Order: sequence, then C-alpha cells, then structure tokens
Amino acid sequence: MKKLGYEVTVNEPGALPLSRAEVWRGLEMKAENALPFVPGMTRCDVLEKGDGWLLREIEFGGQPIRERVTFEPETRVHFERVAGAPGWVDNVIDEQPDGSLVLRFVFGVPDEDEAKARELEPVYRKAVAATLATVRRMVSEGTIPRR
Repeated sequence: MKKLGYEVTVNEPGALPLSRAEVWRGLEMKAENALPFVPGMTRCDVLEKGDGWLLREIEFGGQPIRERVTFEPETRVHFERVAGAPGWVDNVIDEQPDGSLVLRFVFGVPDEDEAKARELEPVYRKAVAATLATVRRMVSEGTIPRR
C-alpha cells in the first residue's frame, strides 16, 4: 500500500474557530452519515455498531464499498475497506508545534493504483476541505454544540 496525505489548518484567520472536541464530533457524525460531508457519496448505511467501531456500506462514484470504522477518541477515525475497492482512509486531528489544529486525511491505496490515486488528488483535497467546511457550518447552526 502507498500512502497519500493531505492536511488543512483547522482555524484559518477569519473563519469560525473550532475546538478539537467540535472537529471530533463532526468526524463521528461523518462516520455515521457521510453524505453531508463527502461530495460524490450517494449512500452511507450503518450495518452494525459496537463500542468504538461501526460497519458501514457506502457508495462512492457508483462503487459499493463496505468499511469497518474504528475510533480513537479526539484523535483519529480509521476507515478500513473490507469489501469493494481495497484501501483505507484515516481522518486525523493533529496539533502543530505552535498549538494550532490541523485536519489530516491519509489514504492507503494499493501499489498498482498509485497513478490513479494521484489523478484523484483534487478529489481528495476537496474531501478534506468539504469535511471541515461542513463541521464549521454545523457548529454555526448549532447542530454540533460549542465546546
């Protein structure tokens, strides 16, 4: 597997500031229903749910994919594909040395799919930005409470 990663600063000047807890709540919500967060995803059904994990089936770009999602509270959500196209995705909340928050997505793609994955870089970048924009909107609307 090859890794491709993209990150954005959470609190850019002029944007509604978000806490780690608010970003985390958004990532939890995204795991359970990704449709408001991921452009191009047309289905997201939770099939099973347990303590610190869930199993979901999504459809992205017309392809059905089953993922086991695991949670490391306030740090990382890991999406491991268990059926459909192979690969994994990590959504990571991290902190820079100056204390600023970043949201990083890391994509694991099969070695033979690396060229295709590189072609999809704009889609991956859009997914990171769209996720953060949706979290910010949900905080401003009160869907995600201020913390």
